Amino acid sequence: MTNHLKISAKNQISIVTILTLIVFVFISTPINAKTDNNAQTKLSAYGEALAEHNRVLGTWALYQGDNSLFKQTLLPNKDGTGIVVADDKAVHQYKIGSISKTFTAVLTFKLIEADKLSLDTPLSKFYPNITNAEDITIGQMLNHHSGIGSYTDNPDFMTYYQSPQTPEQMVARIEALPAAFEPGEKAAYSNSNYLLLGYILEQVSGQSYADLLNKYIVEPLHLKHTYLGTDKNSSEVQSYQWHNDQDQWQTIDPWSLSVAGAAGAIISTADDLHGFFRGLFEDKLISEKSREQMMALQDDYGYGIFQTEFTDKDKEIIGYWHNGGIEGFASHVKYFPSIDMTTVVLSNGLYKSSVDDLNQALIDAYRGDSLQSQIDAFTIKAEQLKPYTGYFQSDASPLDIEVSLLDNQLMAQATGQGAFPLTLDGEHRFTFAAANIEMLFKEDYAGFTLNQGDNRTVYLRNDAAKPKAVEVDEALLQSYTGIYASDSFPLDITVSLKDGQLQAQATGQGAFPLTAKSKNEFTFAAADITMVFNADNQTMSFTQMGRSFEMQKKE
Repeated sequence: MTNHLKISAKNQISIVTILTLIVFVFISTPINAKTDNNAQTKLSAYGEALAEHNRVLGTWALYQGDNSLFKQTLLPNKDGTGIVVADDKAVHQYKIGSISKTFTAVLTFKLIEADKLSLDTPLSKFYPNITNAEDITIGQMLNHHSGIGSYTDNPDFMTYYQSPQTPEQMVARIEALPAAFEPGEKAAYSNSNYLLLGYILEQVSGQSYADLLNKYIVEPLHLKHTYLGTDKNSSEVQSYQWHNDQDQWQTIDPWSLSVAGAAGAIISTADDLHGFFRGLFEDKLISEKSREQMMALQDDYGYGIFQTEFTDKDKEIIGYWHNGGIEGFASHVKYFPSIDMTTVVLSNGLYKSSVDDLNQALIDAYRGDSLQSQIDAFTIKAEQLKPYTGYFQSDASPLDIEVSLLDNQLMAQATGQGAFPLTLDGEHRFTFAAANIEMLFKEDYAGFTLNQGDNRTVYLRNDAAKPKAVEVDEALLQSYTGIYASDSFPLDITVSLKDGQLQAQATGQGAFPLTAKSKNEFTFAAADITMVFNADNQTMSFTQMGRSFEMQKKE
C-alpha cells in the first residue's frame, strides 16, 4: 500500500470558485434525550460562533428518524454587515444544485420500472448527433461513465449562463462537444448527463419534468417546499457573497435555471431533503431492487448518489450522499440508513467556512465529540499559524508537502495535487476531515506525522528544497497591479503588491499570493490558477481548471 495522499476530485478545494453545478453499519441504540441536548448545545454554540465571525449563511440540520435533533438558520442582518440566527420555525428555501441529480436518478428508475426505459437504452435513440451516442447507455449517463463532456466546463458557458436557453440550444451545445473519453472507459462527473436525462424523461413520459417531480416524489412523500426552479418562480431564493471592501453581504446575480434543468434547478428545504433521502431508503419511491442498483458503485460513482462513511466507537457507519453548488448556493445531504440519521447543510453564502465544515460538525456532535477546537480556530491569528508553514519531505513518500497560510487559513498541498484547508483540532494537531487526514506537528515545528486511514508517514522540514520562484523587477510587478474585469467572468480581480510579492483577490474572497513562473506568468497552485499579464495592453489572461478568460484593467 502506498503512502500517497488520496484526495478525490470531489474533495479538492478551490480558493477562487468558477461557478459550476455542482453536486453506515452501526450497532447501537438511538441517541437518547441527554445526548440530544448535548448535541443541540454544542451545535448551537458552534452556530453562534459562525454568526459572530461572519463565516456562513444558510440552514444546517441533524435528524434521526422523524425527529429533528437540531436545526439552525443564519441570515444576513438588515444592512448586510453581519449575521443573525433566524427563527427556526420559518421556512427557508435554497437552490440545491446537483442534489437535483439524485431526484432525476429516482425519476429515471421510476420510468425504467414502467418499462419506458432501461439502463441499456442507447442515447442514440434520442440524441444520435452526440459523439458516441450509439455506444452510450442510460446507465452510463446515470453513473457518469458516458464520456460526454460537461457543458459547464466549456469556456462559452460563462457567456450565456444568465440568459434563458431552450432545450434545443442546450442540446446543440452538447452535440458540439468532443468526447472526454470512450463510453465505459472510466468515470468523470458531467452535468451534460443529467441535463439530457431530464429531456429524455419528458420525451418518454409525455410529461414535463416539473410534473414528474410532483407526481412521483413530492406528492408521495408529502414534501411541502420542493419544486423545479424556473426564472419566474425563484426570484426570492437569493444567494450572497461577502464583499471585503464594503464589509457587507451582497446578493449574487442569478443564473437562468433553464441552463441547469434536471442537473441542478430544484429548490428545496432542509426538512424536505431529509424526507426525500429517508423516503428513498425506505423504498417509498422506487423498488428495493432499483434502490440497490442506484447504490451500486463503479469507480466510486453510484447512479445519482455517492457513498461515504464515518467511524464511531470503532464501528464503520456507511452512508449515502450528494452535494451541489449553483450561483452562491452550496449544499450537502448525507443519510445513514443503519442508524436512520440525516445531515443537511444548505448555504446561500460562504465566507471562510465550507459546507464540509458544518457537515463534519453535525457528525462530531452526533458522536458526542467536542466542537470547542473548531470554535477556537475562528479566532486564531495568522502569527500563531505562521510557524507551521514550510516545505516538508519524507523518505517514505515521493510527494512533498507545502504548508502555507492564506488569509488566516492554513493550507496543505502535496506535489501535483490540489490544496486543502487544515482545521486546528488540538495542540499541534490539524485535520482535513473530508479526506480523513490528520497532521500531528512536532513542538518545534520541524516536521509532522501525516495519518490517513492505515497510512502513517513522517515528514521533516526542508525549506531549502522548495522550488524557487522567478525573480521579477518590482517596477514590472507594479505595472501589473489594478482591477481587472471581463463581461464573461462574474467577478472582478484586484491585483496588488504587498511586501514585494504580487497577490490577487476576487470580489468577496480572500487574497492569495501569486508565484512568478516567468516575467509575466504567475500561478496560485492551490487553486490551479494561472494569470498571464500584458502590461502594454493592460490585460490579463486568467485560467483556472482549463477555463480561460481575457480580462481588461479598469481605468
